[in-house]
Amino acid sequence: MSSKSDIHLLTGWIILLVCVFEAQAAFEQDWVGPRGLGMGGAGIALSGDGWGGMRNPAIIHGLGFRVASCWSQQFGLPELNQEFFSASRSFRFASFGIDGSTFGSDLYRETALDIGVARAMRPYLTVGASFGIRSLSVRNYGDGSAPSLSLGVLASPVAAVEIGVVWKHLNRARIEGFQERLPESLTIGASSRIGEFSRIVFDLISERHFPVETRFGIESSFTKHLDLRVGGRTEPFRPSCGIGIGLRGMRFHYAGDLHPDLGSSHSVGLEIQLDQ
Repeated sequence: MSSKSDIHLLTGWIILLVCVFEAQAAFEQDWVGPRGLGMGGAGIALSGDGWGGMRNPAIIHGLGFRVASCWSQQFGLPELNQEFFSASRSFRFASFGIDGSTFGSDLYRETALDIGVARAMRPYLTVGASFGIRSLSVRNYGDGSAPSLSLGVLASPVAAVEIGVVWKHLNRARIEGFQERLPESLTIGASSRIGEFSRIVFDLISERHFPVETRFGIESSFTKHLDLRVGGRTEPFRPSCGIGIGLRGMRFHYAGDLHPDLGSSHSVGLEIQLDQ
Protein backbone atom coordinates (compact mmCIF):
# COMPACT_ATOMS: atom_id res chain seq x y z
CA MET A 1 0.00 0.00 0.00
CA SER A 2 1.58 3.23 -1.13
CA SER A 3 -0.86 5.84 0.11
CA LYS A 4 -2.62 6.78 3.32
CA SER A 5 -6.02 6.24 1.69
CA ASP A 6 -5.01 2.67 0.75
CA ILE A 7 -3.97 1.99 4.34
CA HIS A 8 -7.30 3.40 5.60
CA LEU A 9 -9.19 1.24 3.12
CA LEU A 10 -7.34 -1.94 4.14
CA THR A 11 -7.79 -1.20 7.84
CA GLY A 12 -11.48 -0.53 7.33
CA TRP A 13 -11.92 -3.81 5.49
CA ILE A 14 -10.19 -5.74 8.27
CA ILE A 15 -12.34 -4.19 11.00
CA LEU A 16 -15.56 -4.61 9.05
CA LEU A 17 -14.87 -8.21 8.06
CA VAL A 18 -14.21 -9.03 11.71
CA CYS A 19 -17.61 -7.50 12.53
CA VAL A 20 -19.33 -9.63 9.90
CA PHE A 21 -17.64 -13.00 10.20
CA GLU A 22 -16.20 -13.20 13.72
CA ALA A 23 -18.68 -11.36 15.91
CA GLN A 24 -21.80 -13.05 17.22
CA ALA A 25 -23.90 -10.69 15.09
CA ALA A 26 -23.73 -7.58 12.99
CA PHE A 27 -24.84 -4.25 14.44
CA GLU A 28 -22.29 -4.41 17.23
CA GLN A 29 -21.81 -0.65 16.82
CA ASP A 30 -24.33 0.74 19.28
CA TRP A 31 -25.59 4.27 18.72
CA VAL A 32 -25.25 6.72 21.60
CA GLY A 33 -25.23 10.20 20.04
CA PRO A 34 -22.78 12.97 20.94
CA ARG A 35 -24.33 13.85 24.32
CA GLY A 36 -24.07 10.28 25.59
CA LEU A 37 -20.67 9.69 23.97
CA GLY A 38 -19.22 12.57 26.00
CA MET A 39 -20.23 10.66 29.15
CA GLY A 40 -18.68 7.34 28.27
CA GLY A 41 -21.63 6.20 26.18
CA ALA A 42 -23.96 6.10 29.19
CA GLY A 43 -27.49 7.43 28.95
CA ILE A 44 -30.21 4.78 29.19
CA ALA A 45 -31.77 6.98 31.90
CA LEU A 46 -30.71 10.32 30.38
CA SER A 47 -34.06 12.06 29.85
CA GLY A 48 -34.08 14.97 27.44
CA ASP A 49 -31.40 13.47 25.18
CA GLY A 50 -32.41 14.12 21.57
CA TRP A 51 -30.72 10.86 20.51
CA GLY A 52 -31.98 8.88 23.50
CA GLY A 53 -35.10 7.48 21.86
CA MET A 54 -33.09 5.02 19.78
CA ARG A 55 -31.43 3.72 22.95
CA ASN A 56 -34.43 3.76 25.28
CA PRO A 57 -37.82 4.37 23.63
CA ALA A 58 -39.25 5.59 26.96
CA ILE A 59 -37.06 8.73 26.63
CA ILE A 60 -39.19 9.84 23.65
CA HIS A 61 -41.90 10.96 26.07
CA GLY A 62 -39.92 13.92 27.42
CA LEU A 63 -38.52 15.27 24.14
CA GLY A 64 -41.50 17.24 22.90
CA PHE A 65 -41.36 18.46 19.30
CA ARG A 66 -37.68 18.04 18.49
CA VAL A 67 -35.38 17.08 15.62
CA ALA A 68 -31.76 16.00 15.96
CA SER A 69 -29.02 14.85 13.61
CA CYS A 70 -25.38 13.94 14.02
CA TRP A 71 -22.33 12.52 12.30
CA SER A 72 -19.48 10.51 13.77
CA GLN A 73 -16.30 8.80 12.63
CA GLN A 74 -14.62 6.01 14.52
CA PHE A 75 -10.84 5.70 14.81
CA GLY A 76 -10.23 8.23 12.03
CA LEU A 77 -11.52 5.87 9.33
CA PRO A 78 -14.00 7.18 6.73
CA GLU A 79 -15.09 3.56 6.25
CA LEU A 80 -16.48 3.73 9.81
CA ASN A 81 -18.68 6.81 9.45
CA GLN A 82 -22.09 6.99 11.13
CA GLU A 83 -25.00 9.32 10.36
CA PHE A 84 -28.18 9.60 12.40
CA PHE A 85 -31.46 11.50 12.26
CA SER A 86 -34.20 11.63 14.88
CA ALA A 87 -37.55 13.41 15.21
CA SER A 88 -40.14 13.31 17.98
CA ARG A 89 -43.55 14.80 18.72
CA SER A 90 -45.70 14.61 21.84
CA PHE A 91 -49.48 14.45 21.95
CA ARG A 92 -51.91 14.25 24.85
CA PHE A 93 -52.21 10.45 24.76
CA ALA A 94 -48.66 9.46 23.77
CA SER A 95 -45.34 10.57 22.28
CA PHE A 96 -43.94 9.29 18.99
CA GLY A 97 -40.49 9.25 17.46
CA ILE A 98 -38.74 8.15 14.29
CA ASP A 99 -35.02 7.41 13.99
CA GLY A 100 -32.81 6.52 11.06
CA SER A 101 -29.09 5.69 10.96
CA THR A 102 -26.37 4.41 8.66
CA PHE A 103 -22.95 2.98 9.47
CA GLY A 104 -20.07 2.06 7.18
CA SER A 105 -19.41 2.71 3.51
CA ASP A 106 -20.20 1.17 0.13
CA LEU A 107 -18.00 -1.78 1.19
CA TYR A 108 -20.09 -2.62 4.23
CA ARG A 109 -23.19 -0.76 5.35
CA GLU A 110 -25.60 -1.15 8.22
CA THR A 111 -28.84 0.85 8.11
CA ALA A 112 -31.63 1.09 10.66
CA LEU A 113 -35.07 2.66 10.78
CA ASP A 114 -37.18 2.74 13.95
CA ILE A 115 -40.59 4.03 14.94
CA GLY A 116 -41.06 4.44 18.68
CA VAL A 117 -43.96 5.22 21.01
CA ALA A 118 -43.87 6.18 24.68
CA ARG A 119 -46.55 6.84 27.26
CA ALA A 120 -46.51 7.99 30.89
CA MET A 121 -48.28 5.35 32.97
CA ARG A 122 -47.78 7.22 36.24
CA PRO A 123 -46.16 10.58 37.08
CA TYR A 124 -43.03 8.62 37.99
CA LEU A 125 -43.17 5.87 35.33
CA THR A 126 -42.90 5.94 31.52
CA VAL A 127 -42.83 2.94 29.20
CA GLY A 128 -41.90 2.81 25.54
CA ALA A 129 -41.46 0.44 22.61
CA SER A 130 -39.68 0.72 19.28
CA PHE A 131 -40.25 -1.26 16.13
CA GLY A 132 -37.82 -1.19 13.25
CA ILE A 133 -35.87 -2.78 10.44
CA ARG A 134 -32.13 -3.48 10.42
CA SER A 135 -30.47 -3.95 7.02
CA LEU A 136 -26.97 -5.17 6.23
CA SER A 137 -25.15 -4.96 2.89
CA VAL A 138 -21.66 -6.30 2.18
CA ARG A 139 -20.08 -5.85 -1.23
CA ASN A 140 -19.70 -9.16 -3.11
CA TYR A 141 -21.32 -11.02 -0.23
CA GLY A 142 -25.01 -10.11 -0.13
CA ASP A 143 -27.77 -8.17 1.56
CA GLY A 144 -30.01 -9.03 4.46
CA SER A 145 -32.52 -7.52 6.84
CA ALA A 146 -34.35 -8.31 10.04
CA PRO A 147 -37.13 -6.78 12.16
CA SER A 148 -36.30 -5.31 15.56
CA LEU A 149 -38.38 -4.97 18.71
CA SER A 150 -37.15 -3.21 21.87
CA LEU A 151 -38.86 -2.23 25.12
CA GLY A 152 -37.83 0.48 27.57
CA VAL A 153 -38.80 1.82 30.97
CA LEU A 154 -37.90 5.13 32.60
CA ALA A 155 -38.81 5.59 36.28
CA SER A 156 -38.19 8.31 38.85
CA PRO A 157 -38.62 6.64 42.26
CA VAL A 158 -37.32 9.69 44.15
CA ALA A 159 -36.73 13.32 43.24
CA ALA A 160 -33.69 14.01 41.01
CA VAL A 161 -33.09 10.28 40.31
CA GLU A 162 -34.09 8.38 37.17
CA ILE A 163 -33.68 4.67 36.45
CA GLY A 164 -33.86 3.16 32.99
CA VAL A 165 -34.16 -0.43 31.80
CA VAL A 166 -34.00 -1.47 28.14
CA TRP A 167 -34.39 -4.90 26.57
CA LYS A 168 -33.03 -4.52 23.06
CA HIS A 169 -33.88 -6.78 20.09
CA LEU A 170 -35.94 -9.02 22.36
CA ASN A 171 -37.42 -10.84 19.35
CA ARG A 172 -33.94 -12.31 18.62
CA ALA A 173 -34.38 -11.76 14.90
CA ARG A 174 -31.95 -13.35 12.47
CA ILE A 175 -30.46 -11.32 9.60
CA GLU A 176 -31.59 -13.12 6.47
CA GLY A 177 -28.72 -14.33 4.32
CA PHE A 178 -26.06 -13.90 7.05
CA GLN A 179 -27.19 -16.51 9.58
CA GLU A 180 -26.66 -14.02 12.39
CA ARG A 181 -28.98 -12.69 15.04
CA LEU A 182 -29.37 -9.10 16.09
CA PRO A 183 -27.44 -8.68 19.37
CA GLU A 184 -29.96 -9.08 22.18
CA SER A 185 -28.99 -7.06 25.25
CA LEU A 186 -30.30 -5.91 28.61
CA THR A 187 -29.20 -2.51 29.92
CA ILE A 188 -29.85 -1.02 33.34
CA GLY A 189 -28.91 2.60 33.97
CA ALA A 190 -29.36 5.46 36.39
CA SER A 191 -29.15 9.24 36.24
CA SER A 192 -28.97 11.51 39.25
CA ARG A 193 -28.68 15.25 39.68
CA ILE A 194 -25.93 16.55 41.95
CA GLY A 195 -26.82 19.97 43.22
CA GLU A 196 -28.32 22.44 40.79
CA PHE A 197 -25.92 22.21 37.87
CA SER A 198 -24.57 18.65 37.49
CA ARG A 199 -25.79 15.17 36.64
CA ILE A 200 -24.11 11.76 36.84
CA VAL A 201 -25.07 8.79 34.66
CA PHE A 202 -24.20 5.11 34.97
CA ASP A 203 -25.07 2.12 32.75
CA LEU A 204 -24.51 -1.62 32.96
CA ILE A 205 -24.86 -3.47 29.63
CA SER A 206 -25.26 -7.24 29.46
CA GLU A 207 -25.01 -8.82 26.02
CA ARG A 208 -24.82 -12.51 25.24
CA HIS A 209 -21.29 -13.83 24.66
CA PHE A 210 -19.66 -10.62 25.97
CA PRO A 211 -18.54 -9.42 29.43
CA VAL A 212 -20.79 -6.95 31.23
CA GLU A 213 -19.78 -3.43 30.17
CA THR A 214 -19.80 -0.44 32.51
CA ARG A 215 -20.32 3.12 31.27
CA PHE A 216 -20.31 6.26 33.39
CA GLY A 217 -20.06 10.01 33.12
CA ILE A 218 -20.89 13.43 34.49
CA GLU A 219 -22.43 16.51 32.88
CA SER A 220 -22.16 20.00 34.35
CA SER A 221 -24.14 23.02 33.13
CA PHE A 222 -22.10 26.12 33.94
CA THR A 223 -24.75 28.30 32.27
CA LYS A 224 -27.96 27.48 30.42
CA HIS A 225 -25.92 27.81 27.22
CA LEU A 226 -22.90 25.64 28.10
CA ASP A 227 -22.55 21.98 29.17
CA LEU A 228 -19.29 20.12 29.77
CA ARG A 229 -19.08 16.32 29.96
CA VAL A 230 -16.51 13.66 30.87
CA GLY A 231 -16.79 9.90 31.27
CA GLY A 232 -15.49 6.50 30.31
CA ARG A 233 -16.39 2.91 29.50
CA THR A 234 -14.83 -0.48 30.15
CA GLU A 235 -14.01 -3.48 27.91
CA PRO A 236 -11.54 -1.88 27.16
CA PHE A 237 -11.34 1.36 29.10
CA ARG A 238 -12.09 4.34 26.83
CA PRO A 239 -12.11 7.86 28.33
CA SER A 240 -14.35 10.47 26.73
CA CYS A 241 -15.32 14.13 26.92
CA GLY A 242 -17.79 16.46 25.27
CA ILE A 243 -19.37 19.89 25.14
CA GLY A 244 -22.85 21.28 24.46
CA ILE A 245 -23.56 24.87 23.38
CA GLY A 246 -27.13 26.18 23.25
CA LEU A 247 -28.67 29.19 21.52
CA ARG A 248 -32.35 30.01 20.88
CA GLY A 249 -33.81 26.54 20.82
CA MET A 250 -30.78 24.97 19.15
CA ARG A 251 -27.99 23.01 20.79
CA PHE A 252 -24.68 22.01 19.21
CA HIS A 253 -22.81 19.00 20.61
CA TYR A 254 -19.31 17.64 20.19
CA ALA A 255 -17.84 14.53 21.82
CA GLY A 256 -14.80 12.32 21.45
CA ASP A 257 -13.42 9.19 23.05
CA LEU A 258 -10.10 7.35 22.93
CA HIS A 259 -9.61 3.63 22.33
CA PRO A 260 -6.27 2.40 23.77
CA ASP A 261 -5.32 0.57 20.56
CA LEU A 262 -7.41 1.96 17.70
CA GLY A 263 -7.27 5.67 18.49
CA SER A 264 -9.86 8.41 18.79
CA SER A 265 -13.48 8.70 17.62
CA HIS A 266 -15.43 11.93 17.17
CA SER A 267 -19.09 12.90 16.98
CA VAL A 268 -20.87 16.18 16.24
CA GLY A 269 -24.59 16.87 16.37
CA LEU A 270 -27.33 19.46 16.38
CA GLU A 271 -30.66 19.46 18.26
CA ILE A 272 -33.51 21.84 17.46
CA GLN A 273 -36.45 22.29 19.84
CA LEU A 274 -39.48 23.33 17.78
CA ASP A 275 -42.12 23.78 20.49
CA GLN A 276 -40.46 26.44 22.62
